[in-house]
Order: sequence, then structure tokens, then C-alpha cells
Amino acid sequence: MQFACTNSFKALAQEESLDKTSQTELEVKLNFNDSKQLNTYQENVYKWLESLKFADNLDKKALIHNNLAIAYRQLGKLSESISQWQQAIDIYRSSEYQSGQLSSQVHKLKTNQAIAKLLIGQAQVYITIGQAQQAIAILKTISPEVGIELVNLAKGTLGNAYFAQGKYDLAIATYRDSLSESISKQNSSSSEPANLAASWLNLGNALTKSADYYQRQSQVEMEEGDRSEAIKLQKSAIQDRISSFAAYNSSLQIDGGHLLKAQAYINLARLSQQQALIETERSRNANLETYLQLATQFLEKAKPSQAQVFALINMASIYEDFSISLQIKVLTQALTNSRMLGDSRNESFALGSLGRAYENLGDYEMALQFTNQALWLAQSNNAADSLYLWQWQAGRILKAQGNNDLAIASYRQAIATLQSIRSDILAADRSFQFDIRDQVEPIYRELIELLLIGYDDPKFVDSTEVPENNLQRVEYIEEALKVLKLLRLSNLENFFGDACVDSRQALQTGQVSQEISKVALIYSIILNNKTYLIINLPNGTFKVHSINLPKQELIVKIKRLRFTLENVATDEYLTPTREIYNLMIAPIERELERSQVKVLAFINDGILQTVPMAALHDGKKFLIEKYPVVYLTDSPTSVQPNAGINSNIFNLSKVPLSLVSFGLSDALPPFRAIPNVVTELKQIAKIWSQKNLDGSSSLPHKSFLNGDFTVSVLLEQVGAGYNVVHLATHARFGAKAESTFLQAYDQRINLNQLEAILQSSKTQIELLILSACQTATGDSRATLGLAGVALRSGVNNVLATLWAVDDADVVPLITDFYSAWQLDGLRKAQALQSSQIKAITKNNLHPASWSAFILVVN
Repeated sequence: MQFACTNSFKALAQEESLDKTSQTELEVKLNFNDSKQLNTYQENVYKWLESLKFADNLDKKALIHNNLAIAYRQLGKLSESISQWQQAIDIYRSSEYQSGQLSSQVHKLKTNQAIAKLLIGQAQVYITIGQAQQAIAILKTISPEVGIELVNLAKGTLGNAYFAQGKYDLAIATYRDSLSESISKQNSSSSEPANLAASWLNLGNALTKSADYYQRQSQVEMEEGDRSEAIKLQKSAIQDRISSFAAYNSSLQIDGGHLLKAQAYINLARLSQQQALIETERSRNANLETYLQLATQFLEKAKPSQAQVFALINMASIYEDFSISLQIKVLTQALTNSRMLGDSRNESFALGSLGRAYENLGDYEMALQFTNQALWLAQSNNAADSLYLWQWQAGRILKAQGNNDLAIASYRQAIATLQSIRSDILAADRSFQFDIRDQVEPIYRELIELLLIGYDDPKFVDSTEVPENNLQRVEYIEEALKVLKLLRLSNLENFFGDACVDSRQALQTGQVSQEISKVALIYSIILNNKTYLIINLPNGTFKVHSINLPKQELIVKIKRLRFTLENVATDEYLTPTREIYNLMIAPIERELERSQVKVLAFINDGILQTVPMAALHDGKKFLIEKYPVVYLTDSPTSVQPNAGINSNIFNLSKVPLSLVSFGLSDALPPFRAIPNVVTELKQIAKIWSQKNLDGSSSLPHKSFLNGDFTVSVLLEQVGAGYNVVHLATHARFGAKAESTFLQAYDQRINLNQLEAILQSSKTQIELLILSACQTATGDSRATLGLAGVALRSGVNNVLATLWAVDDADVVPLITDFYSAWQLDGLRKAQALQSSQIKAITKNNLHPASWSAFILVVN
């Protein structure tokens, strides 16, 4: 029998709150007195193990191994279950067994059917323990020759494996395929009702998760300004929710057993909690109560099993929003049953969920007691996918008790556990990564908050002057920056869907002392109730400054800043640019001057990545008029006084640089023409052909326009080994990798293709220029692609625009940049500053035309 594979615990924090005042207390009666059945399983295990010693033929041995596997599964001993099934499979496949059987097709078919049943059971357990890929590999070995019944059972299990990986589209298609076959054969075959009911239940689960994903993607598209795509995704979400409601009800129409009916009612309750399927809140709550009462009735009748315990834990999570007392009652029963079964994995979930319930009640002593038990069991079972949850929970509870040191230790353990399963998360489908990212990011941020408590002191924390008094403070600040680094890397890996970011950092060129170059590193860390700025000055001194604004208020202000900066028709930007300047720069101005800082290097967090710091205004001047501004893709590996910063932004190239430029001036629907691209490429070529200050000549420059700008030509020319690659074409960096691309004349180039093209270069690419790109306005993830291009491909620097700038304004700024860099001998950061100051003072341009240009340093 299949059971719904809902990832229910991972959805705990995502449930929609109910109106507690309108909820009546539900009466729950859960009386399970079936320990006799559980004892029977255990007794049978002993008997079968004994009888195995005396089995006189291979068929009997295989049958006993199968019975043992089923019993161990019911008892929650899953590794033993897998082992017993494997031994049965090995018997059927052995040459000894094959040689002893009749050679008729009938006997071969029966043997293959027996193996298929064993493989399906084994695959189901692999899914349960989080090894879905192993399950998929097993299921794909089952031949259609074993018959429609087993093939459909295998398809249903395959759907469960895809579901576990977050591949909801594949899961839905597989479930529907299985259901279509089962329904068409229902009247002519002995189709198992439980399998059919479970297939409908699983289809409902996959549709619900798909709806959640479409809903999130709709919000992303709305923030990116693609209203039509957002509406389309919203319609898909609504349709999937309607379809999931129908699928659950279809499952209820089939007599698949008490447990499956209970699971269907639990999922309907969760669905009604998440989505108002009917008009009034009162009616919705009435439906919720009815579903939970019916679920309770069927759970009472179901025999204790691993799936039944899981259903109890699932149902308890729904009570969290409106009746913690009922939640505790249901979880207590789940705990009792898991212990009777010897199911330590579900026992851990029951204990951890009880810890969460008592945490919500404010009974931290009981909460910590249950959480520590859950944690111990998860460690014993090597269950990293739940271990980090209990370590995180223990950290929250310890923090609430005021024990910050132990809380920090627990958070460190949670992050270490998460890092150990990063490869598993990255192997999952992108939609599942979306879930994980939203769920685990708070762990990193809450640890940072703990490490920085009380550190926004007006005095500097100086490791060089008063080490004895400030050593721990400095260590905590450094640790907070390391945690931030891990979070940024995690977000980049989620964005790209693999772990290739780290490996590219070895390609970076020489380092230069932060102290010599007079760079101030400015880190921003956005937390729920405040934002921290950590300033690392050239001599290693720290300044920790806090912006006491809730996260949502800061987001509103930054979105307003971005909107006004892009609006070339007004000077409304003056108010928000000064407001953010006063929040971020004014409090540290004196120390920047005292330290003789020459360059500001920002490592920005979240929504702050979507706006240019250069445009912040003190009422008289823009920040760029005071300092060159760059953005680091990542923090240096050390934050000590002589920390290494990539030297290529501060030093002039020792060898002549070669340049290849590509431009697209023609209109390619839906993109408009960019006529001034022709002038842009001509001006670059003119500057590049002139002598450098040291008298050396640059290497030949090549230029490709419109029809000559194809993907194959780009790959060929970049591969030839040019140091500077200039791309004057439409480029978009969206909130997800799929919406990030660059337009060539013959096709769009996606992020993976662009990365591969850049990596093909024979030489280090010193500078990649994207003079006509834009990033999504309201989503901080949009800049991940921009940063990732540099990190993953090993490009030293990327000069790009945060939004599309009028091409008539691009030409003079780009020309001035190249002139200052190549002819006047300025470093790239200073060359960009010079061109932007000229745009302000001489050309009197609106910030929309110049502040969009940012220099991203790898």
C-alpha cells in the first residue's frame, strides 16, 4: 500500500493563522489500545528470524525475508527493512534460484513480479529516509512485463520520489498517468482500492505544493514588473488548488482504509486553512473543524503504524494556530504510538513538535526537555534533515531563557548540520530549493543577531589597541561576518542550483593589502527588527552601527529610493537619497575621514543590493563625489588589518589589454532598438587604438555588431583570450536564474551559457562590461545573477547597470570611463567615479542616467 508522501513538518512555519477568537475548542478523542498488534509484529520478527535458520528452500527464505522487511517497516526500523528486501531480491536473482526453476514464461513472469514487489517496497522506504534518487533508480528497473497492477504501483511510488525531490510537475504527471491506467482497468481488473485512493491523495499533495510554488513565483514576477506573467502564474496556482481539493475528495470516495481517509481529511483541513475556498471566514473555520473531527474518527480506527504516527504529527501542526492544548494532546498520542512501534524517527518528530508547542506556550523548561530528546534521537539516527530543526529550536529556546552563550552554540550546530546536507538540497528541484531557502535563512540571521547583541556601541571595537577587553567582541563580529558569507554563498548556490560558486574563487588574481589601498569594507546585515552595518576600516578597526528600523519599513524606503532614482522626470530622489544617506553613511563619516579612506567597498544584504550607494546624497553632494564606490561579490577570507582585496581594481595592468566588443542596435521584439550602440562601439574602438600613457600599444581590438553578434561568434572570440569583453545589448538579471539572460542577434543566452562562454577564455578576463542590462526592481535575488557571473566564471570585475539607461546617456559615460581608465591611467574604480562626477557636474544628468552603473569586484 502507498501512503501520501506529504512533507508535513517542513510546512509547519508556513501555515496561515486563524482567528483565534472565533475558534471553538474541538473535542479530540484519540484512544489507541493496539499495543497487542505491535507486540505481534515484534513477536513475529523473532519467530521469522528463527525460522530462517531452518528454511529448507530458497522460496521460503525469500518469503521470510519479505515478511521481516514488512514487519521492520511497521516497527520503524527502516534500514533493517531495506536490508531484508535486498536479501529476498538477491535470492530471486541468484543463479542458484534461476537454475532451480522451470524455464517456462509463466515461472519467469512470477519471479519478475515477485522482484518488482520487493523493489517497490524498498523504494518506498528509501523515499521515507530521504534517498529519493536511489528510489527512482530502483523503480526505473521495473519492466512493463510485470503487469499493469505492479506498473501502476511503481508509477505511484515514482511520483512519491519526484514529490520528495520537489519535482512537482513530474510527480503530478506520473500520478495522473498511473490514475489514468488504473481507472481505465478498474472494471476489468482487481485493482487494489487502497492503491487507487493513495494515488488520488498523492496527486492532491503534489498539486497543493505546485500551487504554493506558482503563488511564490507570481509574487516574484509582480515584483519584477511582469504583471501578465504574474497573473498567469496566479491563475495556475488557483487551478492547482481547485484540482487538489477535487483529488482529495476523489480519494475519499474510494474505500482505501481508515488511515488514507484520515490523511485525506487532514490535507483538506490544511488546504482550507491555507486558502479561503469559500467566501466567509466563519464558514471556512466550520469546514476546518469538520475535517479535523472526521480525521480524528478515522485515526482512532486505524492501526498504529509509522504512517499513522506521521498523520497524527501532521494533524497536530494544524492545531498550532488556534489550540496548542489540542496540539499537545495529539502529539502526546503520536509519541506514545511511535514508542510502541519502536519508530525512533517519528518519535524524534513527535518530541520536537511537542518542544515547539511548549515553546509557543512560553514553557521553556518543558520545551527544552522535549527538544533535547528529539535532538538526541535525530543524532542517533543520523537524520540531518531533522537534526538542524531541533538544534535551531534549542537555540531559540535558550535565547528566550537568556542563555545566549548556549544559544549561540546550538545555532552553530544547526548551521554546521545544514552545511553537511547542502549537496542534497542543491540536488533537489528548484522549487524545493525555494522552500528550503525560505525556511533555513532565518537560522543564519538569528545567529548573526545573537552574535551582535549589544555590539552597536558608539565606541570602536579595536583588536589592535585593547585586545584583552575586546577579544571576544572582535571574535563575535568576525564570526557574524563568516555566517553572513555562508548565507550569501548559500543564496548564490540556490540561485544557480549547484555548488560551483566556491570553486571559482581560486581563479582570482593577486591580493593587495586593505590598509595600503585604504579601502573601507561596509557590510550590511538586514534582520527583522534592525539592520546592522559593520564597517571594517583599513587598520582592522571595527565600527558596528545599527539602523533601528524594522525590516519591512526599510524595504519600503529602499523600494521608494529605487523608484525615484529611475524616474528621470522628477527630482523626488533627493528626499530618499538623503534619508538613506543619513541612516547609513552620516553616522560613520567622521571615522571614514579620520582613517583617510580612499575607496568604499560595499557587501550589501537583501534589498540594499538593488540600489546604488553612489547616489546617496548628503544635501550637497552625492556619495560618489566623495569616494569611489565598488561592490564586492563576497567578503575577504579575513577581516584583519592586512586582509586581501582583489588587487586589479587598485593597480594598473602591467601588460597591454585586449578588447572584444559586441553590440546589438537593431530592434529584436520584444526589445526596442538601441541606435546609439553603434556610436558606443566606435568610441571604444577609437580610445583603444590610442597609445597608453606608458607608450605601449594595446592589443588589437575587434568589434561585432548586430548580425555578426551571434552566440557562436561570441563563444569563438571570448575563447580566443581577450582581457576585456564589452557587451552592449539587452540583458536582464531576474529574481531567478531562468529569468536571467543576455540577448544576442540570433538567440537569448541564458545564465549557464554565458558562464560557459566566459569560462572558455584562454586568459583571465579583467573586465566584463554589460552596458544595457537591468535587474529586477523589487527583489534582492535579482543581483545574485550579476554577482554570480563574476564569481562562477572567474571574471575579475563586472561593470553593469542596475536598470536600463537611455542609450544616448550611456555613450558619454562609457566613453569617459574608457578614457579615464585607458588614457588617463586611473584605476577602474576611480575611472568610474570620474565619469559619474562628470555626468553630474558637466552634463547635469539625472541619477537615472549615471548611478545605475556599478562596478562589481570579484
